[in-house]
Amino acid sequence: MPALNALKAFEIAGRTGSFTRAAEMLNVTQSAVSRQVRQLEAQLGETLLQRHHHHLELSAAGRVLLQALQQSFDRIELTVRSMQEKTHRNRLRINAPPTSATRWLMPRLGRLRDAHPHLELSLTTQLEDSLAESSVLDCAIRFGNGEWHGLDNRLLIKQWHIAVRAPALLARQASRKAIDLNQFTLLHVLASADQRFLT
Repeated sequence: MPALNALKAFEIAGRTGSFTRAAEMLNVTQSAVSRQVRQLEAQLGETLLQRHHHHLELSAAGRVLLQALQQSFDRIELTVRSMQEKTHRNRLRINAPPTSATRWLMPRLGRLRDAHPHLELSLTTQLEDSLAESSVLDCAIRFGNGEWHGLDNRLLIKQWHIAVRAPALLARQASRKAIDLNQFTLLHVLASADQRFLT
């Protein structure tokens, strides 16, 4: 059986198409990754990666081995995570935007601790953390209209947006009873051109 380090080095190099990227991910030198893959190829008697000037290309044998390794490593990761989950049944992993975490969630954590003293809480504020990976988060706080298909969602609070303007603009319009906001340039912060407001 080939060494696990060599198999992992090949799996990452084959997936990324780069010895340099594989070395960064494994925290070793590029020459170490290249040497491990060469040794694996010698042991198997097969060329797994075709070396080009700026990238690596999988051979037919390399594609077969890469697929088998990815499936195996995925199964190992799922097994390890499920074992870890059993030891962290009292842990609640929450993700929230930074402002919501500091202004809304943090002031309520004392009451949560009083109600559930054995609960361990992990809080992250990186919005890249995804609820789609159920093994990473238990729940998240998000702005929106409940557009998360396949996930349970509850409305926590309603948020109101108001228009604000400089006092000098108000002085110019003082003689009017109603002010038409459409006459002014409105500034919006959107997630993207076709999405809802962010706060």
